Amino acid sequence: WMALRSWPLFLGTWSSAGLREVHCSPAFWDNEFGYLAKVFYASKFYEFADTWLLVLKNKQPSFLQKYHHAGIVITMWAGVATQSNWLVWPTVLNSAIHTAMYSYYAAATLGYKSPYAKYLTRAQMTQFVVGILGATSTYFFACEAAQYSKRALFLMQCYAAGLLVLFGEMARAKYGGSKRPKRSASPARSRSASPAPGRASPRLAARKRR
Repeated sequence: WMALRSWPLFLGTWSSAGLREVHCSPAFWDNEFGYLAKVFYASKFYEFADTWLLVLKNKQPSFLQKYHHAGIVITMWAGVATQSNWLVWPTVLNSAIHTAMYSYYAAATLGYKSPYAKYLTRAQMTQFVVGILGATSTYFFACEAAQYSKRALFLMQCYAAGLLVLFGEMARAKYGGSKRPKRSASPARSRSASPAPGRASPRLAARKRR
């Protein structure tokens, strides 16, 4: 739902009025995006459910999981509180990624194991890079973005950079290539290299004759 509402608004405003309008216009926030940003912020609270399920099962959530869920609530709050238009970047990107991610989880629950799981992780990492770079436009447009809005953006970008590092470490640990085991000598070669039991090697026999 969020992806279906936010993407047309984002792309429509960009194509008709330019990217500066997306980042700088108070009307962009007041017309519809402000409402979508608040709903998106509220949705981050129910995403704590998977963490609480682990706790109820006496399992320890990973640092990535705790950083991810706690950090997005704090940074989204900062963006909503400052009515920051740059929130359109995490909103459109994350809503699209979460649509694909939860579709994958639903399929996995039904028994389908997709061989493309690693590409979903790469897509998550790509959204962090695109979001950081796209929202950076706020610093350069000559618009009256409040200073505290830019500080909130800097906080979000630092958080996203941390996610990029943590997801990269997880991807290397989960999908990184395993080291090939050393090849042992073949049985035939081993047998030919060692002398038969009770028989001295030719070199040792020659030494004895000397």
